[in-house]
Amino acid sequence: MGNERLDMNYVVPQWMPQFECKSEAARTLIVLDDVWTLSVVEQLVCRIPGCKFLVVSRTKFQTVVSYEVELLSEEDALSLFCHHAFGQKSIPLAANENLVKQVMCD
Repeated sequence: MGNERLDMNYVVPQWMPQFECKSEAARTLIVLDDVWTLSVVEQLVCRIPGCKFLVVSRTKFQTVVSYEVELLSEEDALSLFCHHAFGQKSIPLAANENLVKQVMCD
């Protein structure tokens, strides 16, 4: 959704969710990453009522409760990436360091 080719009038494609949030007991959290316009959030909230949404965006939307967080340092970001990708805190010896850093930055 953060694709630079999308304009402010982007419409979320029609799709059928494989689940419905029918009760408070369901407690389903949907994370939307890199959202550029509030209309995208509004379209999804209407299609999947009853769920909680966490929206990650560089844009500050006036009608949504927001929290500002600091970016990770490059070292912390690399450590977090390696933890999830390789199960360790640093780039493994067998991995291509340039490729890992390229993937991490994209």
